[in-house]
Amino acid sequence: MVAPYKMFYDRIDRIRIDRIYKWYIEHEAWVWILIIGLPMLILTLGCVFFPTLFWDNFLWKYYWGPIEADAQNHPIGDITEGYNIVSTLSYGVILSVAVFGIYRLFKILKIDLDVKFFAAMIPYVILGGVWRALEDAELFKLPIKYLFIAPNIYIFEGLVTIAIVVMCTFLERYVRNIIGKEEKVQKSNPKLKDKSKSGYKKLIFIIFMFIFVFMLGGYAFVSFFFASSFAYLPNFYESIMVISIPFFVYVVYLFSRKNKNFEYVGDLDKFVDKFDFVLIIGLMLLSPPLFLCAVWFVSMKWSPPPFPIVPEELLIIPLIAFSITGGLYLFSKKVGKQMPSFAFLSSGTNLLILFGQFLDASATYRALDYHSYGEKHVLPNFLIQLTGTAAVMFPLKLIVVGLVLYLIDVEMKEDFKEYKTLIGLVKFAVLVLGFAPGVRDMMRLAMGV
Repeated sequence: MVAPYKMFYDRIDRIRIDRIYKWYIEHEAWVWILIIGLPMLILTLGCVFFPTLFWDNFLWKYYWGPIEADAQNHPIGDITEGYNIVSTLSYGVILSVAVFGIYRLFKILKIDLDVKFFAAMIPYVILGGVWRALEDAELFKLPIKYLFIAPNIYIFEGLVTIAIVVMCTFLERYVRNIIGKEEKVQKSNPKLKDKSKSGYKKLIFIIFMFIFVFMLGGYAFVSFFFASSFAYLPNFYESIMVISIPFFVYVVYLFSRKNKNFEYVGDLDKFVDKFDFVLIIGLMLLSPPLFLCAVWFVSMKWSPPPFPIVPEELLIIPLIAFSITGGLYLFSKKVGKQMPSFAFLSSGTNLLILFGQFLDASATYRALDYHSYGEKHVLPNFLIQLTGTAAVMFPLKLIVVGLVLYLIDVEMKEDFKEYKTLIGLVKFAVLVLGFAPGVRDMMRLAMGV
C-alpha cells in the first residue's frame, strides 16, 4: 500500500510539472531565443570587451584551440587536438538541449521515430564517420577543412539532416494531398482508376528524378567553386556513375516492392513515404565519400598514409561487434522467457544501438591494442590507462548503454509512454554517439591515417 504522504507529494510534483510545461508551451519561442541567443550574446560581448578572459582563457583554450591543432596537424603551444573535460561536458549539455529542440520540432510536424526513421538515418550516421576519416587522410584543405573536424562536422551534418527530414515531410504531405484529391474524383468515376494510378506513379518517379538532378547539381556546384579546397575530386563522369548507382538501384527496388500493393490511387498513400525520400538522399550523399575511400585504398592519389594500410580491419571490427551483439541477442532470447526484464535486449532498435556502440569499442580496441593509435576522449583514456588495455571499452559500453536502454524500455517504460518521440530521439542520439565515431575509427585504421 502506498503511503498517503507519498501520494500527496507525487500529486504536488505532477501539478508543478504540468504548470511548468504549460508556461513553457505559452512562451516556447522566447524560451528558445533565450536558450540559443543569450549564451551567444554573452560570449560575443565577452570576446569584444574582455578578450583575455572569454577568448584566450575559455573559447580558444577549450574549444577552438583543439580544432585548430587538429587542422594544423600539430599542437599549438600547450593545446593539443581532442576533447577535454570542459568541452566534453559542454558538448553533452548542447546535445541534450538539441535533442529536446528536435523533439519539439518533430512533435509539431508529427514525425514518428519508428523503425523506418532509424533505417533512413543509417546513411547519415555512416556519412559523418566517413567524412571524418577522409579529413584524417588530408583530403580537405583550409579553410573548408575546419568544417570536417569534430564537432563541426557533426553539427553541420545534423543541421543538414534535420533540413532534409523536414523538406521530405512537406514533400510527402504535398504528394499525399494531391493523391487524396484525386481519390475523391476517382470514386465518383471508377473508369479513371488505371489512368490515374499510372499518372501518379509517374509523378512520384519525377520527384525522385528531381532529387537525382538536384544532387548532381550540388556536386557540380562544389566541383566548380570549391575544387581548390580538395586534394582530389572525381571527374564529372565518375560523379554521375557514383551518384546514379544507389539512386537507380533503390528506385527500382522501391517500385518493384510496392507496385503490387495498391489498386486505386488512394492506395498510393502507402507508397509515398518521407523516409523513402530521406533514405535515397542519404545514399546519394554517402556514395561520393565511399568512392573516395575506394580511390584511397587503390591508389592513394592525394597523400601517402602515415601508417600501414590494413583493409582487413573493415571485416575484423564489424565481425567483433556483430559477434558480441549476436551473443546478447541469443542471451536475451533464452533468459528473457524466465526473466522478461532482459527481453529489451532483443529489440531491433536496441540491437542496432548496441551494435553501433560495440563497433566503436571494437575499433578503439583494435587501434590501441594492435596498432599505434591513441584515445582522444577523457573518460575512455582514463580507463584505458588504468587497466592497460582498450578491451575495457566493451564492458563500459555494455554497462552504460545497457543501463540507459533498461531504464527507458523497462524500469521507466510507463512514465515515458506519452513521450515516444523524445525517447526515440534519445535512442537515436545514443546510436550516433557510438556508430559515427566507430565508423570513423574503423575507416581511419583501415586507411592507415
